[in-house]
Amino acid sequence: RPALLGCVCAGLAAVCWWYADVWTDGVALWANAVAVQDARAGSWLGGGATTSALSELGMQLSWAGRGAEAVPVLHRALSLAEETASSPDLIDGSRSQDMSGYVPLAIALMNEGQAKGGALIADRCVRRLAGLGGAEAARTRARCLATAALTRHKADPERAHKEALEA
Repeated sequence: RPALLGCVCAGLAAVCWWYADVWTDGVALWANAVAVQDARAGSWLGGGATTSALSELGMQLSWAGRGAEAVPVLHRALSLAEETASSPDLIDGSRSQDMSGYVPLAIALMNEGQAKGGALIADRCVRRLAGLGGAEAARTRARCLATAALTRHKADPERAHKEALEA
């Protein structure tokens, strides 16, 4: 019995030691989450990476100064969110509106020197929110509008100044 208990403890200690590396920083944590979710896509569990895990990974990469890596991850999150929003797959037949990827992608594009692309993403966010009500939609709309203004200012300062004066 003591030998079995020792083996179990040693095995658990090894797993803890390995898993501690996953928690070293945000990029490692969310990269692991996406990898685990992607690995289950072909299994009986189904699924794949969620929009929130992809958005978090993209933001962590962006904050770590790894914008070139963040942009495709955030594009993937946004594509998945828009695909989900266009299909009434929820139990009650409603559509999901996960807007978490728009602002991080717009900012990542701007930081990578693609301010016009960032402005287009922010504008797309505003258009998708046009018919939605509620406090969360209003907060997200405000974030998208602010991001659009920021990215436009970077891409076209004169137009941004004119729009600010008109607002």
